[in-house]
Amino acid sequence: MASFENGALVISWGSAIPGREARMLDVLNGVFEYTRNLERAGRIDQTRVFVSTTGPNRDTMMVFGRLDELTKLLIDDEFEGQLQDGMMVVQDLNIALWAGGLRDELTDGLIRHAQKLHSHGLV
Repeated sequence: MASFENGALVISWGSAIPGREARMLDVLNGVFEYTRNLERAGRIDQTRVFVSTTGPNRDTMMVFGRLDELTKLLIDDEFEGQLQDGMMVVQDLNIALWAGGLRDELTDGLIRHAQKLHSHGLV
C-alpha cells in the first residue's frame, strides 16, 4: 500500500438509535464543523457525505486526503472523540481506511503489484 499517496477514511453508519435522533443531528453538525476545521488546517482535502435513497439505511461520509494524514487521524484524540460521540447516537458505526482515489495512482499501484507477483513467479 505504500505506493499510494492518497486515500479516504470511509465512515458509515446505520439508523439513529431510537430516541436519539435529535442528538444524532447535533453530533453530525459537530462532525461537519470538525472536518471543516481539518480542511482549513490543510490536514484533509475534502469531505463528502452520501445518504442512501434505496436499499438498506446506510449513510456514508468520505474524508479524502493524503494517506499519511488520514492515518494520523485514526489515532488523534479529537477524531476518536468524534467517533465515540457517533457511537452514542447511531447503530453500526464503521470506519475503514482506503488507498487510491485517482485513476493514475490506482493504475500505477496495480502495475507495481503485478510486477511483484511476477517477480515471485505467481503470474
